Amino acid sequence: MDQLAAVLQQLLLADNESRKAAEAAFKQQSKDPAVLLALLHFLKAGPAPDVRQLAAVLMRKKVAGLWAQQSAEAKASIKSALLESIALEPSPVVRRASADVASVIAKHSVPNGEWPELLPFLLQCSQGQQEDHRELAFILFAALVETIGDVLRPHFPALHGIFVAGLRDQASARVRVAALKAVAALVEYLDSEQDVALMRDLVAPMLDVGRFSAGSGDEATVVRVCEIVTELSEHPAPVIAPSLPAVVQFALELASNTHLEPATRFQAAQVVAWCAAWKAKWLAKQKLIPVILAAMAPLLAEPCGATDSEQDEEYELSPMRFAAQAIDAVAMEAPRKHVFPPVLAFARAHITDPSHHMRYAAVMAMAVITEGCCEAVRGRLESDVLPLVVAGLGDAHPKVRGAACFAVGQLAEFVQPEASEHYKTILPAVFAALNDADPVVREKAYYALAAFCEHMGDEILEFLDPLMRQLMDALRSPDRNLQEMCISAIGSAAAAAGPKFAPYTDAVLAALIPLVSLTAEADVDVRARSYELVGIIGIAVGRQAVQAVLPGFMDAALKGFQLDQSALREYAHSFFSDVAKFLEADFAPFLPHVVPLAFSSCRLDDGIVVGPHDADEAADAEGGGRQQLAAALAGGEISSDSEDEEEGATLRGLRGISVRTAVLDEKAAAAQAIGAYAQYTKAAFGAYVQEAVSVLKDAADYAHEDVRLQATLSLQHLVTAALQAFPSAPGQPISAEAKHVFDAAMEVWMGAMRDEEERAVVGQAFTCAADTIKALLAADAANHALMTPYAEPLVAAVRAALRDELACQRAASDAEAGGEGAAGLTEAAEEEEEEEEHDEDLMDAAVDLLPAVARAVGAAAFAPVFHSLLPDILTFTKASRPPNDRSMAVGCIADVAGEMGEAMAPYVDTLLPVLASELRGGDPPTAATQPLLPANWLRWLALACTGTTRTCWWRCTRSSRRRRTTTCATTLLVLSHA
Repeated sequence: MDQLAAVLQQLLLADNESRKAAEAAFKQQSKDPAVLLALLHFLKAGPAPDVRQLAAVLMRKKVAGLWAQQSAEAKASIKSALLESIALEPSPVVRRASADVASVIAKHSVPNGEWPELLPFLLQCSQGQQEDHRELAFILFAALVETIGDVLRPHFPALHGIFVAGLRDQASARVRVAALKAVAALVEYLDSEQDVALMRDLVAPMLDVGRFSAGSGDEATVVRVCEIVTELSEHPAPVIAPSLPAVVQFALELASNTHLEPATRFQAAQVVAWCAAWKAKWLAKQKLIPVILAAMAPLLAEPCGATDSEQDEEYELSPMRFAAQAIDAVAMEAPRKHVFPPVLAFARAHITDPSHHMRYAAVMAMAVITEGCCEAVRGRLESDVLPLVVAGLGDAHPKVRGAACFAVGQLAEFVQPEASEHYKTILPAVFAALNDADPVVREKAYYALAAFCEHMGDEILEFLDPLMRQLMDALRSPDRNLQEMCISAIGSAAAAAGPKFAPYTDAVLAALIPLVSLTAEADVDVRARSYELVGIIGIAVGRQAVQAVLPGFMDAALKGFQLDQSALREYAHSFFSDVAKFLEADFAPFLPHVVPLAFSSCRLDDGIVVGPHDADEAADAEGGGRQQLAAALAGGEISSDSEDEEEGATLRGLRGISVRTAVLDEKAAAAQAIGAYAQYTKAAFGAYVQEAVSVLKDAADYAHEDVRLQATLSLQHLVTAALQAFPSAPGQPISAEAKHVFDAAMEVWMGAMRDEEERAVVGQAFTCAADTIKALLAADAANHALMTPYAEPLVAAVRAALRDELACQRAASDAEAGGEGAAGLTEAAEEEEEEEEHDEDLMDAAVDLLPAVARAVGAAAFAPVFHSLLPDILTFTKASRPPNDRSMAVGCIADVAGEMGEAMAPYVDTLLPVLASELRGGDPPTAATQPLLPANWLRWLALACTGTTRTCWWRCTRSSRRRRTTTCATTLLVLSHA
């Protein structure tokens, strides 16, 4: 005991050498299980608070490893002494340290029923008169829930009232904050309806804690409230849905409060963004979207600091940035009809405002919603949106002109082909902006130019010569940022002009030669973009234009792999893919050099990194006993785990862990490159097919959807290459090698349809499966037998898509699930839901699989399948559905009819009303129009409408589906005139 007393005193000395010696001595003493009782003695009777606190800290460090070796009597003594210390110790830091030890012991004792006194003790403390007792009770509750929440689950109803009382503790902010942290720990355990109902009652008191904390200057607690609400918003159970009006009002108050720190306002705006992402339909049904937009749009006009600089947009915590993020989230997820009108009204009201800040907000608001509301923007482009943007381009203030250039780029990316149709109005203004006195305006003008030119065709030719003169001058500038933007714009111009870009090819390639040899880290992006441009030019003008200099560029790209720069590898993979596209079979000699590099990139370690805000925490976690002891003595949060128990796992609890984005992009580019090599070299890729299957299957299961998407598509090209590399005799099914690849691809695609939560990946899986099946059937009739095992699960996947039952559809709909009563869906809201937009690309891809399956199994076998699917398909033809839904459904029927032929005859009477309605543009029948469509005439057309002519016409018009309803009925009418 005396030796331990001396060690404790030495550990508290400032002298490093003395402390090191004491640490070594304690390490030896702590091997004896009796050290816990010895430390307990000093915890109870130490001469000073720092000695008692240190004894508790060391107990917590060792108790997990030594607890099992204690006698029952010793365990009882320790538990009793800890509760006594928590209740009676005069020093707050010692009480906190004792509670820390108790939390570790509870983890090992409570699940076994060995500490029945603990919970009653905590309940008593939580209702006690002493502030410290109430605070410590909630601190311990939080620690216990985090570690043994499942054991405590039966006590949640009893704890509910205690937590409400703690959140509403009028006498102590410390108690309210501790109760808040305890509530946060409960979120992980919300499984049953009872749990959800209990948590709902805690939302309002939590918001009250946040408001009180904001008023008292405790912004850390405000941020914590926002974090908890954000976590609840993405919970699959409808925890906050009934409280959404209060939650949104709370978040908007904070985000608009200019007296709060930027980080606090940013976190409040994140609440809005996450509610939009996970509860968009609820926001619409409770009419909160106009409220959000009315509050967020004016924040776009609020500058971040004293200077009026466009750089505010790059500052993550600036109001204009977080407001734009929130508006974008609403536009992307909420029903568009609730978003576009109020934003357009705001923009029109403020485009002529005397304040350039408000004019900026007007243009930026419209730009931000363009992607999410592209259909609405398309419909009002000429009458409303374009005049706003053009006015911004000619504004007197550079901030507004820059926003307008950004808006042009957004229109060019997401509102095509309508945006390009106005090139004579837009391009001259963008060209003028390229020479703007403000560098930020010039930068955004290059972005607008690149995005706009990418979607043009021959229309660019009248501008091409002056444009290229200006771009070439800028490309020769020493400014790397300017060079990078010019390279992007030249690439778009080349893609638009096609072969007519040839006169400019030599000059551009000559300017790129020195850029692809740059090695400085600051020059990486320019070098990478230069690779990309060479590939684009080769595709645009043909191989002959680049063949002479291509070896030098290939060599430079290969040498770039020797540098530790993921961006260089990413763009090199894309460059090699482009070269394969225009060289085709002649790319085969490069395969031994580039394919292993693609495999290697796909297999790269992700590189887990710790965010900068956790750097100090990580250092402490790994720094040894002295740093840990110092941190503990400084008074941190209660930890539920000992260092002994968690040795070697310190990083598991850190926040801020992220995956390097550059590596993700590199993996996606590599997966895409593998598919390109297979697609364009075909049989020559045979030597790599088997390894590529393994690599792409792993990539298809990768954590990030971009990689999964590219792997999904590349597997289709791998099947094509395998068919060429391993041919079978005419009249025979595909070879065993090719079948192995086909089966592997089908396994991945059907797995995505079943389990994948990203809709783009699922849509690609449907498309790949349909295209591959059609290709196999076209290659040889003997391949029909290959489809037998897959027909049923593929049809089941389509049926699930039609019923919104795919995993990717449930992932969104689960977040929107509602409760009962006032929180539930009203009848009007349910009717409104039918009018909401579906993911058109996903649904198109899903129904496109049906004619492929029909062709595979034959009309007779597919007839009962179609019979079972028809009610689900016809659901999309209701008058309340958007035109795109009706177009998709009728188009699906048309495609299937092309495969089934006369087997469609039993369904003519059912389909006639649908076809008649769509021939009239979707309007219901009237007395005046009904005689124009004799039933017998339509029946003849339906039966006659088979074969490739109908299918080809339908395919050609599907690209314009976003602009107008194109239906099978229209196809029938065209064929009748033919």
